[in-house]
Amino acid sequence: MKRTISIFTLFFAISLALISCKEETKKEEQTQEEQKQEEQKSDLETEKGLAFTTENQSDITTLYFDMKDALVSDKGYHAMKIAQVMQKRVTDSEMLATINTIAGTEDIEKQRDAFYVLSQQMLKFVEENITNGTVYKQYCPMAFNDTGAFWLSEEKQILNPYFGKKMLKCGSVQAEITK
Repeated sequence: MKRTISIFTLFFAISLALISCKEETKKEEQTQEEQKQEEQKSDLETEKGLAFTTENQSDITTLYFDMKDALVSDKGYHAMKIAQVMQKRVTDSEMLATINTIAGTEDIEKQRDAFYVLSQQMLKFVEENITNGTVYKQYCPMAFNDTGAFWLSEEKQILNPYFGKKMLKCGSVQAEITK
């Protein structure tokens, strides 16, 4: 009987030790995986050269650039869908109201009008939150019946969201926001 209890106690102790080792190995693997993901994220930011205070700010800015690209390509439906994704990320009420306008229509001219307002809001947002890289403030003097309008771009190359394919290259770099 004593021998049975001793064997049982020994078996229990060995099982407990093995479980602890497995848990420790799992934790180490998770930590290594998290480090690997952080390094990949850091590498991606370095490649892109653009980083913001928080991941959400980075996401919002990326979505803004995607929306600009949709307008450049005259794709109102895509701009609308991107705005619908942005609605879930933006907390600023004024910016959200502007995004709601774009998210509520496929009319590309209405989207472009709202995009100009969004660009004004994004300028302040980027200036306050960028931590690395360069964003280009680009300007088209002919937008909105020659009153002019600017937009932000992650590229120096001019691709005009206000005219799209009609006047794709109209504009110039007005300023660089760099950190």
